[in-house]
Amino acid sequence: FNLRDPAKMVQAMLMVDVNRAFRDRNDFLKLWLHEASRQFRDRLINDEDRQWFNEQITEQMQAHLKEKWQIDRFTNLTYGDFFERGEKAYIESPSSHKLLETFNDYLEEYNNMNASKMNLVFFKDAQ
Repeated sequence: FNLRDPAKMVQAMLMVDVNRAFRDRNDFLKLWLHEASRQFRDRLINDEDRQWFNEQITEQMQAHLKEKWQIDRFTNLTYGDFFERGEKAYIESPSSHKLLETFNDYLEEYNNMNASKMNLVFFKDAQ
């Protein structure tokens, strides 16, 4: 890890339309947790290390932000700018079903427009 990693977190967080995405403090925390997880936890190589990261981040949130979150509240958070085709707003995925549906829609569109078809299967982790 290096100093570019927290900078990438901030850069991604700045993609959000504040007026649209944040109703309260928890919305900001969810975005922060998502970006921290993508930038750091996703690079860890085993479940033990990822569990350690999750425990550390919840402990630090409680110590410094006075927020007690359960780990399962943020482990599957996903944000993206691909849910709305026109506006490209960086928003939280409403559900894992919507995420998969969106990916499959893009794949179908690609396959309809190109002679070389891609046969992809989308799944959560390739472990």
